[in-house]
Amino acid sequence: SVVPPAWTITWRFVVAGAAMVLLAAVRRESLRLPASGHRLAAFVGLTQFLANYHFVYHSEAYLTSGLVAVLYALLMVPNAILSALVLGTRVTGRFLAGSAVAVAGIALLLLHEIRLAPAAEQVWLGIVLSLAGLLCASCANVAQATPRAAACGTIPFITWAMLWGVLFETVWALATA
Repeated sequence: SVVPPAWTITWRFVVAGAAMVLLAAVRRESLRLPASGHRLAAFVGLTQFLANYHFVYHSEAYLTSGLVAVLYALLMVPNAILSALVLGTRVTGRFLAGSAVAVAGIALLLLHEIRLAPAAEQVWLGIVLSLAGLLCASCANVAQATPRAAACGTIPFITWAMLWGVLFETVWALATA
């Protein structure tokens, strides 16, 4: 039988979350976070470990995993733009020019896929789902780069983000699968 994506994702992060707790124990790192750290970790859990993974899994019903991976190669573009907006980092003209070339190349690849597809609307749906996942992953990446996340420590923050993701994912899986 086929395991629904919601449960596949849940169990993946149950195992990974347990491994992170074990890593923290081995390194003797406290997993304590302030309330603001938990709120940010919950946001990362929601965007990275729930939404991003669901968008990827569902996009692959309409696009090959290779095309989804090619779209995810654009992750640095929204990362840079969101980082500039949220963290005040600088985006160079060279980066924007290179990104424009990458976006154009991937757009041509996707246009070719749309033209060959018997049901172009399904390819478009796959593209939209992939881009939604890409934006969720980028939001999580930028959130992890904030001073508040850094103050929590990498291991505790990622552990809690993953555990929050497991909680959200379990609720989602129970409700939908």
